[in-house]
Amino acid sequence: FQDFDSYLGWFLDNRPEECFLFLVSDHGFTARKGHVYLNSWMWQHGWLGATRGLSDRVALNRIGRDDIEAMRNRKWVRLPEPILRFLMQHPKASSTARSVWTLLKRRLPLRFSWQTAAPVFAESKAYMPTEHAWGLYLNTVERFDDGVVSSEEARDLRKQLLLALRNLTCPTGNDPVFGWVKEASEVYTGPYLNLAPDILFYSEQFQPHADLAPRSTPFRLFTENGHSSNGILAITGPCVRTRHHLDNASLLDIAPTILHFLGLPIIADMDGRTLLDCLESESSYASQPVAKTEAQWVRSGNEALSAAGEETVLERLRGLGYLT
Repeated sequence: FQDFDSYLGWFLDNRPEECFLFLVSDHGFTARKGHVYLNSWMWQHGWLGATRGLSDRVALNRIGRDDIEAMRNRKWVRLPEPILRFLMQHPKASSTARSVWTLLKRRLPLRFSWQTAAPVFAESKAYMPTEHAWGLYLNTVERFDDGVVSSEEARDLRKQLLLALRNLTCPTGNDPVFGWVKEASEVYTGPYLNLAPDILFYSEQFQPHADLAPRSTPFRLFTENGHSSNGILAITGPCVRTRHHLDNASLLDIAPTILHFLGLPIIADMDGRTLLDCLESESSYASQPVAKTEAQWVRSGNEALSAAGEETVLERLRGLGYLT
């Protein structure tokens, strides 16, 4: 933190007077109560089919491509299910086991997996693909080659899962696991909506996981640090109001605000708003109307640039120093 403060101080001391400085974080931090294994939970309730055991190939496919080569030379270690169940139900024992495992994997070519089964998509109505998805996909025949859920069934299934996820509570109390659970159309818009999970959720309390842990124990309780949805935004520069609190600022507001400060038009359908309320009211930036322009989409395909267009691109690259 001291190093970071010194770097930030250097930027503040060396920026030109007319320069704005944005300090932005896309998330904050919070203390979580543990993990919830949603594929195991759906397996428990009959929405997901699975088979015992997990091949190395399946396991390797579950981690990032950049990590695959590093993992190939590691031996996968899977503890017996009764031991996994015990660790998931006893946070102190789990914490001790994690510490021991951390020491072992630094010295031995081992890789530990909580997964005790692999999904069978031909028997699954819904699934969570990875821990980064923060959502569930309905295994529909319209969307997937091996889908098993018809359009008519999907409507009822979506309602069932929405209700069940909203009513899912912590095993040690009645606190809801998720802060919100929504359909994709309530969160996203645009031409790529069909790529989003059918159901999205967010939790400050638990980290959702896609691993198939023991079916009878979809929760693993322990305290850990995790990301929260509240990030940081601090702005300084000419005519910025001192110690002013911005209400309901969003990451979506950063791009249109910067474009306005640079005197550039904002694309009409761009999400977010211009944060003019961070400026002194008499400043030229605050009084200057927010310019809008229509989007000029570039069509995808194999169309080649014209000679003039190619020269324009090359000239821009030279101006940026990428070409000589």
